[in-house]
Amino acid sequence: IENIDTIYEIRIQPTCDTVHNNYVRSTVINKYWIDCVTREPDGYHIDSQGNIHIYTAEGLAWLAKTAENDADWSKYIQYIEKDVFIENDIDLSRHLWSPIGYWLGNWEGNGYIISNMHAKRKSGGYDSGFFSEFSGDTINNIGFINSYVDGRADKSGTIAASISSSTIINSYSINCVIDGPSTFGGGLAGMAGNSHFINCFVIGNVYAGYGMGGLVGDCNACVLHNCYSSIQSSKYFNNSEIGILRGLISAETRNTSATNCFVDIDYVKDTWSKYSIGKICTENTTEKVYFFGVLYH
Repeated sequence: IENIDTIYEIRIQPTCDTVHNNYVRSTVINKYWIDCVTREPDGYHIDSQGNIHIYTAEGLAWLAKTAENDADWSKYIQYIEKDVFIENDIDLSRHLWSPIGYWLGNWEGNGYIISNMHAKRKSGGYDSGFFSEFSGDTINNIGFINSYVDGRADKSGTIAASISSSTIINSYSINCVIDGPSTFGGGLAGMAGNSHFINCFVIGNVYAGYGMGGLVGDCNACVLHNCYSSIQSSKYFNNSEIGILRGLISAETRNTSATNCFVDIDYVKDTWSKYSIGKICTENTTEKVYFFGVLYH
């Protein structure tokens, strides 16, 4: 595939050779990160422009805690419109991650990795992931490795349950488990609207109750360019799993284009190919989806 190597220019360290379905689930974790930080830690810094720099897991937890607890909407808007810069690799294995509820503002990953995230909503809600919802800005150059997202909710994805009017660039999730049954599940996002995914890829597992995709579950008015999906997926149906095609995006896709993308069909062991469009969608759909230079192996 032309220029497919540009996908792998993203920094990946350490690498993962296999997908482990029970990676984080097998570890007993009872506390949430947001409950384990009581004051601003050294790994959290606000610069003279008001932008936020994160150096440690505690710093990231403090950011999530501040967003979670700030009930003053006018103050919250001022806070979340600032840009966030990840300044180090961050390991979240010690505690549960409660998704950041809603975020406006750019995130620059600087090529660093967030590893071992076990995302699970602490107090109700319907969405699960690193964010519940990310809207209106850019996430750039960030990787997630060994993430488990408890998707017993409406939407679930590694980066966010829902992404709208945003651009995701040079970002990926390796060795992820998106664990339903959720209505919409995707390796990066459960649902996306009016957004761009550029130089992104996912390797892992997605389990969902209705609309699932390797990269995005429900996908409306989006552009995917130079993206890659290698996903093992199943649908939950009457408490059992049935195999179905695993592509980039789900059957709930409409008004979306995918260019210069690749799907590893050998890896996902497709047995239901008759329900696909170019082996990219999980099932057939009557809505218009445009594919240019999309290959599958």
